[in-house]
Amino acid sequence: MDDRQVTWVYWNHFLYLEELLSSSEKHVSFVDNNFSTTSVTFMHIILAACADIECILKEALLLQAADGIKEIGQKLKGEHNEFCEIKILVPALKSEKQPWIALKNKEKAVPSWWLSYNDIKHNKNSEPYRGASLEHAISALAGLFSVNLAYYSKKVGKDFSQDISLPKFFNYPGLEANYRVTDDSFNINVPGFAQKFRTRM
Repeated sequence: MDDRQVTWVYWNHFLYLEELLSSSEKHVSFVDNNFSTTSVTFMHIILAACADIECILKEALLLQAADGIKEIGQKLKGEHNEFCEIKILVPALKSEKQPWIALKNKEKAVPSWWLSYNDIKHNKNSEPYRGASLEHAISALAGLFSVNLAYYSKKVGKDFSQDISLPKFFNYPGLEANYRVTDDSFNINVPGFAQKFRTRM
């Protein structure tokens, strides 16, 4: 694959939003009692993360025919069913997130963090922070991380060699700091997608 055909704009924007989330801990401690805390920072993270998710799922992952999150979710569930069970690690919180598990649990279900995204979009003037919580910001970024993994697992081929940065707040089994995407990499399975995200320590 020609290096010029792969851009890391989605990945780099995710890293920027992750850094924004991490820096917010200076003002809001990441403890259970604060997960319902809302802020303009969390609102921005949710809006930006979900906008990128829509772009990646509808364009990069070829779900263009889907209209709205319910239809996108149904196509994701139907075409990449195992992906709905993906687990994203959050080492700092000693926890893991399954951002898409709601799609498996109920017909036409929508993740709660996506409902918050819709609330923020449609009530920005009257109730600007409704749903813009720390918990939903973390979950939205976990969702963005997961679709980035799926996207680049399809885009990155064995001939691609590129230094990339890794997330610090989130992790996925097999990812290690300062790895390279190279021909001699080992494979990371992204459930629901046939190709692998190829990495090397």
